[in-house]
Amino acid sequence: IDNELKGRNLMFFNGELIKWEGSNLIFLDKEGNDKWVKDFPFQDPQIILGDKFIYVMDKSTGDIYKVTKNGDTQLRIQLKQPIFNLKEEKGYIIAHIKDLEDKLVFFDSVGSTIIDIPIEGNVLTYSIDNDGKNFVYSILNTDESNLESTLFQHKKDSQVIKLDINNEIIL
Repeated sequence: IDNELKGRNLMFFNGELIKWEGSNLIFLDKEGNDKWVKDFPFQDPQIILGDKFIYVMDKSTGDIYKVTKNGDTQLRIQLKQPIFNLKEEKGYIIAHIKDLEDKLVFFDSVGSTIIDIPIEGNVLTYSIDNDGKNFVYSILNTDESNLESTLFQHKKDSQVIKLDINNEIIL
C-alpha cells in the first residue's frame, strides 16, 4: 500500500483495509485501490467497527448507518439527538445519549428499540446478554470523601436490580 495511505484515518476491518477521507468511507483492495466508496455528508462523523458490520454515525444528529463489507446499507437508525458513544455487542446496538437527559438505548439487529433507560451519573460501562433480555451498566459517583460505583441490571420485564459498591470502580 502506498505510503501516503498509511496512518491517518485507516482501519482494519475483518482483514480488509478501510479509510475515511473527507465524507467518504472507502474499502481498499490489497493494492490500495478503491474497492467501493460510500458518501456520508455528516457534521460530526464517527466510525465504529463491529463484529460483522461497520457503523457510521453522525454524533451531532444521531444518524446511524449499519454498513456491510460490500458497502450496502443494511440499516439506518435516526435518533434525532446527539450520540455520545455507540457500541455493538452480541449483534445488538447500544447508543449512549447525552442530551437534555442521559440515557442508554438498546436496539436489536434490525434497529427496533428493545429498551430505553434514563440514567443519572457518570456512566462507566454497559452491556447486554446474549438473549437481549438483561441490560447492565455501571455509574460512578464521587464526592469529596467518597467514591462509589453502582451497578444496575435492568430486565426486559422492567425489573431493576441495583448494587452499590464503595471505594471501587466497576468497568
